[in-house]
Amino acid sequence: MKNSRRIFFEPYIKGKNGGSGLGLSVAKKIMELHGGMLEYVEDAESEFKRFVAVV
Repeated sequence: MKNSRRIFFEPYIKGKNGGSGLGLSVAKKIMELHGGMLEYVEDAESEFKRFVAVV
């Protein structure tokens, strides 16, 4: 799922109906501008997506 990591942060990629597809790309950019990072953490045992923010 290595390619999916990058796709999550691409603008206009939508995972649900009704969204703009900008949320994660904007959040990642804001984190980086403040010296932090936002990463996708793969968890094969969970059905949920997990993201970690480090400031």
